[in-house]
Amino acid sequence: MWANIGRRLLGLAIAGFTIAYFGAKYFEYDIPNFDLPSWVHSPAFWGGMAVLAIWSWLPVLQPVQPVNASLAQEMPRQFQQPERIENQPFEMNGQWCIIWNGQYMIWSEDVGMTAEGEGQWVPYRG
Repeated sequence: MWANIGRRLLGLAIAGFTIAYFGAKYFEYDIPNFDLPSWVHSPAFWGGMAVLAIWSWLPVLQPVQPVNASLAQEMPRQFQQPERIENQPFEMNGQWCIIWNGQYMIWSEDVGMTAEGEGQWVPYRG
């Protein structure tokens, strides 16, 4: 973290120096008894400063730690212990589900209509 802060501060210092240098050069400001070394005026120096400034502001790519990243869909706490919600319908992924004798079942109106014209619970095949 401190390295990232140092990089950002270095980038700010480079940007400040660049603005001051080109501003003074544009307005032809001259400080008596003060002169920068001749290599500061070279294109190679400013090219190097540009590369350093870009590097200092690039995002730092670090590997994601497994503790902080979870690509799986988080399951609500009550569903982490299925025996607690046995025979209680719940909605999952837009479908009504139930855990019946340890088996996930979903409500389907497409498969095997009952005599009343309603659907029935069928095993989840997901």
